[in-house]
Amino acid sequence: MFHRHREGRVFSIERVRGELLAGRRKENLLRWVTERVPVRFFVPVDTGAMVRACTDVMIWVQRNPRYFDHIKAKFAADADGLLVADARVHRAVVVTDEQSAPASSGEVTLPDARDQFGVERDNTFSMLRALDVRLNWGEDGWLTPI
Repeated sequence: MFHRHREGRVFSIERVRGELLAGRRKENLLRWVTERVPVRFFVPVDTGAMVRACTDVMIWVQRNPRYFDHIKAKFAADADGLLVADARVHRAVVVTDEQSAPASSGEVTLPDARDQFGVERDNTFSMLRALDVRLNWGEDGWLTPI
């Protein structure tokens, strides 16, 4: 998969890396990001276009009466809004296996925010097939691209 990153086809944003390193995700993902993922895989999101796109996403969440205030605050602090904004600016695809929950007031899902802004979507396995990624179990117990 990282050869697809070198081709400019796969990347994530720095905020996601920060969440992974802060341990807000699963332990195995923390190990993967520190041991396997090149730092340059995670790109900065500080352009003027990104600021405008992120503002649009945050305004949509803040004005949405369906979500509780603490849910809006959590969304603003997490990476999902930035992912949607980045994909909108760069016409990129957001890949997630998270499920949409448009009637939920208990969370703003990445698929729902993505759909609100017309961002193309995909799931992990479909993306891996489309990129023709082949994986192999390494001797160290990691799945690695071949």
